[in-house]
Formats: sequence, C-alpha cells, structure tokens
Amino acid sequence: MIKLLEANKNIILTGAPGTGKTYLAKEIAKAMDADYDFVQFHPSYDYTDFVEGLRPTPPDSNGNIGFERKDGVFKAFCYNAIKCNQNPSVNKSASEALKAFKEELRSKKNIEIKSFRSNTMIKTSLSSTDCISVPDKSDWRATDEKMLNYIITLIPQHN
Repeated sequence: MIKLLEANKNIILTGAPGTGKTYLAKEIAKAMDADYDFVQFHPSYDYTDFVEGLRPTPPDSNGNIGFERKDGVFKAFCYNAIKCNQNPSVNKSASEALKAFKEELRSKKNIEIKSFRSNTMIKTSLSSTDCISVPDKSDWRATDEKMLNYIITLIPQHN
C-alpha cells in the first residue's frame, strides 16, 4: 500500500462501513511517519465547509451582520502541511505552545481564544481528561491534534 501511495500520490479505500478503511489509512500514515487528518462528510457539508466560503461575522454596533472569507478544513489542512514542510521547527513550536497553553489553563482555569471558525471569542478550560473544552458547551472538546493544527495557523511564517 505504501509503494502504491508513493507512486500514485493518493489511493481510494472502498468498502462497507466497519471494514477497516479508516484504521488502514491511519496505519499507513503512521508507517510513513506522515501527518494526517480526517473529515467526516455530512449531507449538509458543501464546498464552503470543505474548501472555502463566506461566514457571518458578529453584529456590529448597529446590529449589521457582515461576511468574511474563511478557509475550509481542506484548505487549512493543505496550508498547514505546506507551512510545516517549509519550516520543520513549526511542529516543535506548536507543541511547545500547546503545552504552555495547557499550563496556563491549569493556573487560570479559563482563557478566551478566537473560535476556530470565526472571530468570536470563546472561553476555554481544561477538562478532567486534559482536553481543551468550552464550559458553556458541555459537548465541545478539542483534541491535542486539533489544537496543534489551530496553533500552527497562528505561528507566523518565516522563510
């Protein structure tokens, strides 16, 4: 599978649900020591979610809502991959930043950060399982991998 992937730059794994396609993809990525990410598609998922699109902004002082262009998950993933390949210290910097952020959360309990998808500020805390969470939304958790990808987008590019 690795030789096939290296020769063709992509492979498509097909099969019924539960047959190990995701597991195999993760194992191939681990064997190649590659970065990877997954997107679960939904019937309402469209180009604006995947590549790029307009997202509403919070109302201004007059109550007017505007729109801003936002990268979708695929474009953000590609940007991060290029950024990390051009500057290998980015991964180390992001890991150190995540560690420092969690330490600060342990001492302060809550820190506001910019939302992943908009300019809205959200209050974050550290859950009992050491995941970054939003106290106002009991179902929202960010894995370390997701936080690292977010942090990488914040690190200035130095070529």
